[in-house]
Amino acid sequence: MAWSNCLRVLGERRERHRSSALTPFSRDSLEKSPLGFSFGTKMQRLRAIETKQPGSFVVIDNDISKPPSHYLVQSKDIILPSLGSIRLGKKLSPGLNPATVVYLDGDLRAKIGAFQDDDEFELNFLQVVILVVSKKPHISIKRSYAILKDQGCKSIFAIHQVIPEGPYFAQGEALYRTWRLYPDVYDAFQLPTISQLDEPTKFSGITITHEGNLMVPVPSRLYFPKTKQKPLNGMRVTIKDIIDLEGVKTTGQSRSYEKLYGPRSRTAAFVAKLIKYGAIIIGKTKCTQFASSDQPTADWVEYHCPWNPRGDGYLSPRGSSTGTCVAVAGYHWCDFGIGSDSRMTPQDQLESLKLTGKLAGGSIRGPASVMGLFALRPTQSLELLPGFLQIIPDIDTPGLTCRDAELFHRVCLHAFGRRWSRDEEVYDNVTTPVRSALPNGEAHREYGLSKLLLDFQQASRHLIKKDVHVLAPGTNLQDIAIHRPSPWQSPVRPTTLLYPEDYWDQWPEGPVKQQMEVAVKKLEAYLQTPRVAINLANIWLKDNPHGNGSSLAEDLEDVRTWHLYCKDLGTKLTSAYTSDIHDASMERFRRDFEQEYGHQPYVHPVIQDCWKRGESLTSAEVEKARHHKRMYSEWLREKILGGGGFNVMMVYPVGDFTPFYRDVYRPDPKDRATTYNWFEREDHQSSLAGVPSVVIPVANKVAQVEQPSKITGKSQNLPVAISLMSGRGTDVDLTNLILEMTKLDKGGFAGKVKVGKEAF
Repeated sequence: MAWSNCLRVLGERRERHRSSALTPFSRDSLEKSPLGFSFGTKMQRLRAIETKQPGSFVVIDNDISKPPSHYLVQSKDIILPSLGSIRLGKKLSPGLNPATVVYLDGDLRAKIGAFQDDDEFELNFLQVVILVVSKKPHISIKRSYAILKDQGCKSIFAIHQVIPEGPYFAQGEALYRTWRLYPDVYDAFQLPTISQLDEPTKFSGITITHEGNLMVPVPSRLYFPKTKQKPLNGMRVTIKDIIDLEGVKTTGQSRSYEKLYGPRSRTAAFVAKLIKYGAIIIGKTKCTQFASSDQPTADWVEYHCPWNPRGDGYLSPRGSSTGTCVAVAGYHWCDFGIGSDSRMTPQDQLESLKLTGKLAGGSIRGPASVMGLFALRPTQSLELLPGFLQIIPDIDTPGLTCRDAELFHRVCLHAFGRRWSRDEEVYDNVTTPVRSALPNGEAHREYGLSKLLLDFQQASRHLIKKDVHVLAPGTNLQDIAIHRPSPWQSPVRPTTLLYPEDYWDQWPEGPVKQQMEVAVKKLEAYLQTPRVAINLANIWLKDNPHGNGSSLAEDLEDVRTWHLYCKDLGTKLTSAYTSDIHDASMERFRRDFEQEYGHQPYVHPVIQDCWKRGESLTSAEVEKARHHKRMYSEWLREKILGGGGFNVMMVYPVGDFTPFYRDVYRPDPKDRATTYNWFEREDHQSSLAGVPSVVIPVANKVAQVEQPSKITGKSQNLPVAISLMSGRGTDVDLTNLILEMTKLDKGGFAGKVKVGKEAF
């Protein structure tokens, strides 16, 4: 069989609908053994096939049953003759030579040992070693060669030119950087990408496939040592396919949208910020269409839904940031993912509620909760949205998910590390920064949380010891505000832990809720304060914000939330890049498509239903809905959470208490029940108020929750999570609290989550 029939490379389009059957790269085999490669004894076994991208190659084996192992890009400024005459050992073979660049600046044996901790590095790369030396190296080249020969080194060069350490390939006169190719066995990726070496915000799509799987190119971390300026250097990141990367298309998971518009001309500002700090974007991940509430089998029409790595392999991965969470939960070579966070349509909320008894919602928080990941919905801000396909502009925000509590906090610190003040103007939850005066009188548009923590840490700790009032259940909520420090004196730990009975009482007693209760008790012990049980519906009636005695359910009835969702999704698919034709409204998309192709674009049934409902709404109805939303949002932020500051924190349940499977068929959206009280969804509250919310996996290896599997007929261990919410600008406070609790010897949370079937 010719390689052209087995391998399709850059520039070729992959099949739209690949088979869901497991290939030789089965999910089970991926978990049992890492994908490796072997050069064998003869270099002729490896070949480099040039792609349609100049200077790029794919490394293959003559044995066609083996997958392509590496993607190569020539380092244009490095030519082997420039290595000079300092060479020991054999000449380079005419074929493909695996090589390693090493700085000769310390213990060589220790450095080679440290290299082996990198998941891309193998000892085969030591066959050719290029030493980067100073003019007077402290260790001789001959001595280095003697050390390296024991590791299989055949040729050694010495140069003064500074190039990144790590694995390479040498062929002829060229030296190539290498990306290890991993199979996307969980079908999480829409398009793997690599960035240009000299312009890291510009990208090329990589469409290599083998045995039906996309192959994802992943670079060695050795190329990207962490520095103070680049604290995220070498971290591999996925990006949801409603977020722009320059040079590749944003599809929104719509084939019509993909066909109509070309590659993006700019990378989303938020993503560019991550790249500035050293993050490596490895691809765009699948999501529900236009970040709606599609469920697998029932609604995923144009692309196949990714596979949830947890449990028996057939659980729903939820949405809308489906592929983002699947990649983080399934692949050790993916460090964190960027999705978005909004909410789900009311008819899908009710349908899933009927099927599972509960719903994991929130576009990043829902998938993370059922896969046992850390997740963050940050404080709402317009600054985060340029380059996003915004579905509901006054609710949408980027979202973060991660397996590691330390990295979770580090990313949050650099991506969302700023604090909201009362001097900022707020409209519909979207924060517009204005010039705010700090306590020292210096004016800033925004300011870093880390600096404030340094300035106020000592004062905060003093406040905790002196002014905290332990509130027993039943305490009048208004009393909390009397004793609450100002936002400038926010404590390192919250002084009040709210326990909303409205949400907790919805969950039936059982092993899932028992594990959640254990987690709440851990929080109480860590904060040294008992929970304050509250009932939001009763407090709303007592406060009577509208002055007409209406209940919270009446003010957030489903028709008004439908006004927000259907009107926005039906007419306002927007982006902050308004000058770019690709970032037009949904109306413009429909008009452009019909003008180009003579008919309306196809969209999934859920979107079609939203279009129909949105078109029937009047401006007055939409404004009425927005007014009710603003009233509730302001009440939740100010009356319940006390505005900005980390003084009050709410804990609530999240996830599914029974397994929800991907093979469930549902009625047509127009036939699905839509009478659903939006207030009953606990995860919607942070979306409405524009405040940060985090998801924490709380089970551990000893206390995992067993659930029945309808696939195997046996039990399966599934993750359990809780969620925390606090005031504006407390994003970093929340992730820091999680990190601190993972450091406890006893009574804390697990700091790391595994990939594969079980989270712990």
